[in-house]
Amino acid sequence: MVFFLLLAVSTAAGMALGLRYNVLVLVPAIAVSVTIGIFSLADAHTGRWAIIVGIIGVLTTLQVGYVVGTLLRGYSPEKLGVPSPRRNDWAVPTKS
Repeated sequence: MVFFLLLAVSTAAGMALGLRYNVLVLVPAIAVSVTIGIFSLADAHTGRWAIIVGIIGVLTTLQVGYVVGTLLRGYSPEKLGVPSPRRNDWAVPTKS
């Protein structure tokens, strides 16, 4: 159960980082996720190989989530030309 929760959180964190930051943010994110993964899997009283497989899974899903987030950033509504209410594109143009 802990393993699947770690994978889900790692994927969501990778997507959030991919939407906002460049690839250099993965270095501290990997360090934090490895630390959290080791302590949470060790607390669940799993074996050594389960911890290693769990860390590999967390690192993989973090990076896959980052790639998905980066791809989603490329298809943002602003880049596709969808009008945004923040830019006031919804207003009807008036003749001056």
